[in-house]
Amino acid sequence: MQPLKPIDVRRAAMDLLAFREHSVQELLEKLSRRFKKRRRNSDTFGNNTFGSKASRRKSANNKSYSKSSYSNKPCFSDEFDGQAGDGELSLESSCEPDEYNQGQQQEADLDVIVEQVQQLRSENLQSDQRFAESFVRSRVNKGQGPQRIKSEMTARGVAESLATEVLAQAQVDWDEVLVELALRKYRDSAPRDDKERAKRLRFYLYRGFSFEHIKNLDN
Repeated sequence: MQPLKPIDVRRAAMDLLAFREHSVQELLEKLSRRFKKRRRNSDTFGNNTFGSKASRRKSANNKSYSKSSYSNKPCFSDEFDGQAGDGELSLESSCEPDEYNQGQQQEADLDVIVEQVQQLRSENLQSDQRFAESFVRSRVNKGQGPQRIKSEMTARGVAESLATEVLAQAQVDWDEVLVELALRKYRDSAPRDDKERAKRLRFYLYRGFSFEHIKNLDN
């Protein structure tokens, strides 16, 4: 198996960033999935970059293996810790030799991915600041409130302090956003009864607006 080439990672990352802004966490996760899938497909279909047909035929003809050697339980995990640019990898001690080698290769691949993403950050080609600003604009246009927007940003790896700062700098009139949402959803109709009023309240809260915003809407 040949190592992952940094230039391939950079090109893939630039393709993603050309489509839209990404947080560091998003970029790491997408690149990790893409190249893990590419390596797996190459192993399956015999691409010479990551494996050979001859070696797989030899393995298939070897009758000395046991079912435990081909357990579906992965010995490699690629969980990210949520901090920009950092990744955590782990290899279980119970890995068979082939699985262990595969885990080592995946770990080496992830090192290349993290290195390239950090390089893009240093060149300002990736920016959590720009991602957050773009994210806020996008979600405001969809009629989401500040609480949900902030929650979704932090879930994508944006630091809470940065999310708070970008929301404040956006200077959004949340009362106006809520009024527009209410008009799109319910037109000019008033709730028929308390049951419908409670239903609307739950909907506004789900969209990320506070009780204060909702109170102003009723007024």
